[in-house]
Amino acid sequence: MGFPTTIERDPVNKVIGDSSLEDEFDQNPTDIDEQSRIRIHLKYVENFIRNQSSLSLMKCNALDHLNEYWKKGQFPTHNRYQQEGEQQQKRLPRFIDHNGVHCAVGYMILKSPGFEHLPNQINTNYEYSFIDEIGNSNNSDLTKWMNMYEFNLNELAMIQPTYEHMRGSQMIVEEVLEPQPQPPTPTTSEMPKTSETPPKVPAKSRVRAFFHRLFDYFRK
Repeated sequence: MGFPTTIERDPVNKVIGDSSLEDEFDQNPTDIDEQSRIRIHLKYVENFIRNQSSLSLMKCNALDHLNEYWKKGQFPTHNRYQQEGEQQQKRLPRFIDHNGVHCAVGYMILKSPGFEHLPNQINTNYEYSFIDEIGNSNNSDLTKWMNMYEFNLNELAMIQPTYEHMRGSQMIVEEVLEPQPQPPTPTTSEMPKTSETPPKVPAKSRVRAFFHRLFDYFRK
């Protein structure tokens, strides 16, 4: 099956280009936002793989995680921003970004019991690499995962999106508010006095006063 590619701009996928957009809209819109573009692509590829042939339970489980992933809508980004006037950079994949967000393939592997370590291992040397480059690295754990879940490199390459480099004008600068200084806690001597405690009268003085009052009573 042949997939058309987009000439005007870099496609969202290296293998099938922007076929997902053309399937969704009967054309290739240029005003679609980045998140929707990636989500539509992943939805398209998931359905494409599911409809190819009978799938094993393991492969269905991995595709269920892919479905969960694109519906959640949290995708990697590039944190290297282009300045105005700088030549447009090509879209690139990113396995795990600076915020710890996994790509679609990385997420499927992460959700596979016994392979949770593999995405970080791949990301160490192949953070910005395409799947075919990663597949040719002879990573035995990746090969083991592909065999267990019955994916081939072409299918994984079809899944892997690329991500745009945002321009400087797209950056959101958040104002960092400095915490207001808190007033110092007053010491015991500085605390306001609410009421004066009456001085204690010594016991002997109280006894003496009692007898004086008693003596005055009998004198009357």
